[in-house]
Amino acid sequence: MEITEKEIEDIICDSLKKDSNILRKRGLYLYENFFRQLDLGTYGRADLVTFKLLTYQKEIRIQIIELKKKYIDNSAFLQSVRYARGLQRILEEDYSLSNHEFNFEIILIGKQIELSGDFCFLTDIFSKIKFYTYKVDIELGLVFTNNHGYTHTNEMRGSFSKEQKIYLRKNLFKFELNYFRPLG
Repeated sequence: MEITEKEIEDIICDSLKKDSNILRKRGLYLYENFFRQLDLGTYGRADLVTFKLLTYQKEIRIQIIELKKKYIDNSAFLQSVRYARGLQRILEEDYSLSNHEFNFEIILIGKQIELSGDFCFLTDIFSKIKFYTYKVDIELGLVFTNNHGYTHTNEMRGSFSKEQKIYLRKNLFKFELNYFRPLG
């Protein structure tokens, strides 16, 4: 069954209005406060932005959600980065929040993930980037799967030279070796 970006957005927003646990049960974890089709001026228009304000820590947690009917790829990611920067500029300049910490998370949602390049490795290195695929389930409706853990098909890992191993043992692993040393 084909579904449009607008229909995906409608389902997500309707669920957030009712109860965010509906989305959690379907595999998507978003903050409850949200803006839809947020106009960011020359930075573009974000499909969906959710946020959580932690006033005691002067922190604003923001999720930039970019929806794609089919593939999520590099361009969707870079588009979301542009939205994050636009939103950051607005909050700093127009709302005097430059003394707050902005904690951005980028969430890309699409039918499939572009796997032909290096794009798919982002989620395993950067915890604030998430890829979700969606499908329509007869009983549950729209369900989401968080995708990560990609490796090269014919993976061949490199190895450290003898000098590099010595350096690692002496310097980087010093704390762990002392910390996990048996007592007594």
